[in-house]
Amino acid sequence: MKKVEVKQISDSIINERNKIKINRQKLLQLNFNINVKGFEYWTYGLCIYEPNMKLLNFYHTIANKFEISEDNVEKSMRLCSQRAIPFIRKKYHYLGRITTRTILELITMEE
Repeated sequence: MKKVEVKQISDSIINERNKIKINRQKLLQLNFNINVKGFEYWTYGLCIYEPNMKLLNFYHTIANKFEISEDNVEKSMRLCSQRAIPFIRKKYHYLGRITTRTILELITMEE
């Protein structure tokens, strides 16, 4: 491997770790449940999420990364975010139905 390739790979790893650290802070501020697996899925999911991404693809990508089923990812993320809903409503002044997509959109619109 060339030095330039190694530098790019290490920069990419550092960049992903920084994103994960920032995403953890955002989720903690919104009172997400840190004591469940879904918290890891949320932190990684915020790194890979794109606005027009289909949720099935989103769950599939996370499931592949953590070697679990898409259903398990969806359920874990939903349970992790339950206690955050009042904090999300307050912070974003959002009165509509809160879904995983809603949370993803609200958090990523800040970036």
